[in-house]
Amino acid sequence: MELKEQFIIAQLKKGDESAYNYLYANHYELLCKFANQLLSDAFLAETIVSDTIFHLWEIRKKIQINTSLRAYLIAAVRNRCLNHLALDYRKKETSFSDTTKDYEDKEMTPLGRLLAQEYETLIRQSIYKIPERTRLVFTKSRFEHKKYKEIAEELQISVDTVKYHLKKALAILHTELHDLLTILLLFYFALS
Repeated sequence: MELKEQFIIAQLKKGDESAYNYLYANHYELLCKFANQLLSDAFLAETIVSDTIFHLWEIRKKIQINTSLRAYLIAAVRNRCLNHLALDYRKKETSFSDTTKDYEDKEMTPLGRLLAQEYETLIRQSIYKIPERTRLVFTKSRFEHKKYKEIAEELQISVDTVKYHLKKALAILHTELHDLLTILLLFYFALS
């Protein structure tokens, strides 16, 4: 690793905003092009790159970079893009709204109604396990359908903070509901 990069990383760890700005000035454009090649969505690519750089800023005191800074950022962006693609694929394959629609289209058995109620209860319980501030941002985004900027203005926080809370909420829900969703899908496909 070059001395200049070692200096930038050291400054980043100290919380020097000029090091944060350096990341944007010297890596943002290339990272956006790279992410766009994976995602074929320029806006999403820019969002993921911004989130990656912001996350690096958030964990700056703990970071250990043993490769070049650019290689580290490319790997981080690649991982986030692949995670997004995998999540997007799972959403398309196991869309809750599609499952609900299937339940509504067929006559529901008492067992089906009970499972649907259980599922809804567990989702609500999982949402309430999210820390209060994060849950507030999540509900405004997902249930009130507000944009990041609207939420940021309403709660007097930055758009990056809104994104942080949403990622945190989704991570908690993913952990809480992962096993349940797997069991329900297996059960659902066994009945069909």
